[in-house]
Amino acid sequence: MSTPRLSLLPRLIKSLWAVNAVFSVLLLSACQPLHTPNATAARMDYDITQGWRATSPEQQNVRTDALNALAQALDADYPAIDSTLIVKNGYIIFEKYSHNGNEHTYHDLYSVTKSITSILVGIAIDQGLIESPAQPIASLFGDPDPNAWRGVTIDKLLTMSAGLDNGVAYRDMNYCMTVRDDWRGCLADVVRAAPDTDQFLYTESGAHLLSIILTERSGQSELEFANDNLFGALDIVPAHWEVDIQGHNWGGSTLGLTTRDMAKIGLLMLNQGQWGQRQLVSPAWVAEATQKHSDGGPPLGVSYGYFWWLPTVADYATYTAFGSGGQFIQVIPQLNAVVVITAEPNNTNPYFLPLIEQYIIPALANSSEP
Repeated sequence: MSTPRLSLLPRLIKSLWAVNAVFSVLLLSACQPLHTPNATAARMDYDITQGWRATSPEQQNVRTDALNALAQALDADYPAIDSTLIVKNGYIIFEKYSHNGNEHTYHDLYSVTKSITSILVGIAIDQGLIESPAQPIASLFGDPDPNAWRGVTIDKLLTMSAGLDNGVAYRDMNYCMTVRDDWRGCLADVVRAAPDTDQFLYTESGAHLLSIILTERSGQSELEFANDNLFGALDIVPAHWEVDIQGHNWGGSTLGLTTRDMAKIGLLMLNQGQWGQRQLVSPAWVAEATQKHSDGGPPLGVSYGYFWWLPTVADYATYTAFGSGGQFIQVIPQLNAVVVITAEPNNTNPYFLPLIEQYIIPALANSSEP
């Protein structure tokens, strides 16, 4: 059962240090990609709704020697990594666990949660609960004055450019949740007090505000909305998703999924929002969420979409959900692949990118573009 948490700020400070350490490496690969994403759905020849299928790497024309080298490197050089899973053409071709974990082990996703919130916002737009990314959030709280909340729009929250930070704004949002009679008015005051800027500020504030908006518009908690519109179809049962004192799920963190569940999220995005015969989120939203909306900024330093990072890795354009300590869903459309990594949450030096560049990309690129 989800439990309330008044403040995640100490945990966030620690998280941001870890994230900054990881993505300093990305600055070395921020050049224009040689391989750009396709806009077509992933190629699959079985019904994913009946569960995952695994094949040998050779059956997907993937280099086994490179994956064997990956397994050896994980054992020798990456003790903090809990799990690594690679999907090619919809099939699991590599799956390795450590620390007594297995396919049923749950992991705290940390900020990977934000990317799932992005999908849920897209579903809400598809359903007409939210008009568009350009809709002022004031109207979503029933305020007829679009400037009442400083004119902040949904896309400003999704791109971390609403002027909200992890310091004063996040602290004050936490306080608002304790004001039972007028917490909405309190939130409006917090948004109004934030700087009127388009500057990228990596923050939990916007993601949590989006969770609150999803609840306001749907009449359900974000978890309930996700269960009905996303997780249920994917056969995902979260271990936990913590809530604030008003019962809102934290839109930017604390969701717990298995490694295979995380891979389902990546495969859904790779497949343009389609799962089996069902369109869970529109292809238009997948494209919108994973295109560049800003140059991004600290702590990651790469381009940013709607709660998806857009690093170039080994000359391949990717879109990536990333959480503190090394929680990671990376979609590589040109290789028709998804890579998932989870790591010990206390890990402060999760340099997983060499794994992608030295082992995984070379293995997958053996069968790259058709």
